[in-house]
Amino acid sequence: CALANLTIDDPFLTEPYGSLSYTGLLAEMRRERFHATIGFIPWNYDRNDPAVVALFRENPDHFSLAVHGNNHDRYEFFRYEARPGDNQRGKPLAVQTFNVRQAMARLVSMEEHTGLKFDRVMVFPHGICPADTLAALKRNGYSATFNYANVPLGEIPSADPAHVARAANAEWHGFPAVRRAYPEKYPEAAVAIDLFLGNPVLFMAHQDNFFGGIDAFTPHARRVNARQPAVRWTSLGEISRQLHLLRWLDDRRCEVRMMSRHAQLEHHRSTAAEFYFTKSEPEPGLVTRVTLDDADLAWTADKGQIHFAATLPTGSSALVEIHYRAPQFDSPITLDRSGLRRRALRLIADFRDLHLPRSAIGRLIIRRYYRGGKKRLTLGGLIARIGSFATRR
Repeated sequence: CALANLTIDDPFLTEPYGSLSYTGLLAEMRRERFHATIGFIPWNYDRNDPAVVALFRENPDHFSLAVHGNNHDRYEFFRYEARPGDNQRGKPLAVQTFNVRQAMARLVSMEEHTGLKFDRVMVFPHGICPADTLAALKRNGYSATFNYANVPLGEIPSADPAHVARAANAEWHGFPAVRRAYPEKYPEAAVAIDLFLGNPVLFMAHQDNFFGGIDAFTPHARRVNARQPAVRWTSLGEISRQLHLLRWLDDRRCEVRMMSRHAQLEHHRSTAAEFYFTKSEPEPGLVTRVTLDDADLAWTADKGQIHFAATLPTGSSALVEIHYRAPQFDSPITLDRSGLRRRALRLIADFRDLHLPRSAIGRLIIRRYYRGGKKRLTLGGLIARIGSFATRR
């Protein structure tokens, strides 16, 4: 089926978060029918308004949470080693693996204390990670990553048109990376192509996208719904369970190419059918079990792939899952927020998102920040832009 999602990066659960009103957005989602995932920074795991937490808990069809980095402290999932001329420090794989683990631990703690579920998917801050960090995600319980690009940092994209056309890419470590786009950079033709190919239609945003009003995204949801009335707006976790490809050989046999660690199957044909599964697993020794609704299935490994089969009766729904061996580490993960630099960056980010939107000049600064790519606004540039804005006024 056709799937769609809007992910809003950075907010924690306070009402409002800058220009984003959760109650206002819920009204829009009910009016036009769409779903919003919050790319939640794990640093904020214990900073949330109980009333907004309750709003999310009570409206799972419209709200969900995904993991957005860990501390969000500027390129925390960047290159492993700094390059000459790089103004960013290298982030070794061991450091990135720690952040992957701590992010999960923080949100598990939040889930246990609030009852608010989160999806085990990663949305990286500032861009996708290098390839080996995808393996760290896979080994630590994540099912997919959703970013502006679906090719890991430093890797060469495939020239195969079949790979280019797909939103999900599992070429590295058998772990799916899925592309998304800002609404204004997702034209009607691209939406139509993705719906035709069976790709999920994935939008990304920040709170600045709502400077013009809480209904700013509604026209984009409307154009997707008009083009495909049967589209299902859902969470990134559910989309990760729908990344598999199906090929029916006849009415009773179907081949399934899995991308994620799990696949939700719906079988509504007139007879029972045999499903033959294949998944890329460069390290099959990490696989401990394969299950169908928690019942074990027999599986084999061959040439970097695993294979297994299952029979589904007509009218059935089933969850297929691949289970991996848990990694062993020398020390447990703590949830602490040590580090003056990290605290300072989060304080600045809070001021940027919660206070600057209250003025026109503040909104100008924020737009430059989010739309400026990797070239960040300098103090001199900021003064020049404020002066230019004041002159125009």
